[in-house]
Amino acid sequence: MLLIATIPLAFALTYSSPQASNIDKKATEDGGSASNIGKGDKFNFFVDREHSSWPELTQVFKYQDWEDHTPLRTTEFLPKNITSCTVYGFACTAQPYIVVSKNRRCDGHPDCEDGSDEIDCQECQTTLSCPASTINKNSKRRICLVGNHLCDEYKHCPGSEDETLYCNRKECSVDEYRCKDVDMCIPNNAICDGENHCPFGDDEQNCKECNGEAKMCGNAKGGICLAKRFLCDGFVDCHIDTSDEKDCDCASCSGKFSALCNGTSKMCISKDSVCNGRFDCPDGEDEIGCPGVCLPTKLSSMKNQEGRNSNSLLCNDGLFHDWSHACDGLLETCRFKCKECNPARAFQCHSLQSIQNNGNGTNVSDKMFPECIHRSLVCDGKTDCLDGSDELDCSCKTPGMNECHSKTAFRRCYSNSHKCDGYSDCLGGEDERNCTACTNGALLCKTEGRCIPPNARCNGEPDCLDESDEMNCTCKECSRHSKQMYMCETAQRCYPLNKVCTPYSVCENATRMDKMFCAIRGHEYF
Repeated sequence: MLLIATIPLAFALTYSSPQASNIDKKATEDGGSASNIGKGDKFNFFVDREHSSWPELTQVFKYQDWEDHTPLRTTEFLPKNITSCTVYGFACTAQPYIVVSKNRRCDGHPDCEDGSDEIDCQECQTTLSCPASTINKNSKRRICLVGNHLCDEYKHCPGSEDETLYCNRKECSVDEYRCKDVDMCIPNNAICDGENHCPFGDDEQNCKECNGEAKMCGNAKGGICLAKRFLCDGFVDCHIDTSDEKDCDCASCSGKFSALCNGTSKMCISKDSVCNGRFDCPDGEDEIGCPGVCLPTKLSSMKNQEGRNSNSLLCNDGLFHDWSHACDGLLETCRFKCKECNPARAFQCHSLQSIQNNGNGTNVSDKMFPECIHRSLVCDGKTDCLDGSDELDCSCKTPGMNECHSKTAFRRCYSNSHKCDGYSDCLGGEDERNCTACTNGALLCKTEGRCIPPNARCNGEPDCLDESDEMNCTCKECSRHSKQMYMCETAQRCYPLNKVCTPYSVCENATRMDKMFCAIRGHEYF
């Protein structure tokens, strides 16, 4: 994930550098100020901001070992079509860097630790509310009530309305609804508003339409209503069509944990979803343009006129995998997803499975798909195929077959064509040692005379003792892997995104962009 500014702060940051040079006067133009920052190898933060000041975005300043003092804006670390909506929402009084979206302000649920988002409410997101004062009759301030505030024997309202107006009612008026199995009445406009007021939730069942600003999830035949606080919060609650997160704007999608897709749908997503290797925005804008990340090359290479290249495969983990790797029997998430198994690496079980739907209940195929397991699992004494076909005909007498010398309870064999192909068929890996050349695209570790699989190239994990499999990488090579990779700016080496910062950049001769990527990673200000 690339982290996005939640609330703008002007702050200074050092990265294993000498005493910070004088920061450009620009640091104070947006309401922040900076003082001397101590030496050391730690990240040193100094924040001094007037709470009334809301600059457009955070600025991180470069230091003397970074050649110049030009501000490096954090927007350089975001895809260009993603907005963090930093100047919208409500800043908690005690912790102003925590921002609550307008949909959660005065909704009866405190989101700020000090509860300030539920104080001084003149309009409530909830259907039910009560006066905040019994003394000042002219006050417009309200207490916003949610379902569990009613009849809970705790006075939420100064005038006790939450414990008297709705409770111990033997009869309800025509404009009220009687809750099931309890002596409780609620106004009709509180039915199907997305909030359970009745103890058994019957006021939110079988809704044909929603009251207030609640939104229907489902159809006119019956669905559930989602309260406004669940809309445009970055987390999908309506899994039928994700409609609760579409057609949002910055005011509704603001907050510490949300980001707005600027594509056709204006979808609100979690900030954790930005640059995480998956499409979360419908148009993919959360993954295109992530700095230092090779994913855009990978995504663009998979698209064609029909939408996806025949060399890529969408598996159950929601990721597209290269066919040769997806169908080699090593990825459990791709099981029963291949029209045919990779003949160079996999064993095709005799069992087949019909793929009936695409996850939305609609029939997409009646074809039978084979089960693929890696060939190293064949004749290992354990049934891996559903039909047990991997443990049949385990004889080494077939011409061209070689018996492994590794001592196991079961006889293991490998064919001549499987010698030095990067995959160990023998338990001790003897079939991949003493190689001078490799077959089937495998890579040769020259200092060891050992072959490793093709997908070991530039995967961020050294497989050769001399690490030659991770040297002189290209973004095209790095982006073949399903996990998201970070490409060092000048080192021609890539690492899994979750391992490139420890917390400093592991890139050799890390550039300022490499350093800055790790410097901002994990801090709540973004």
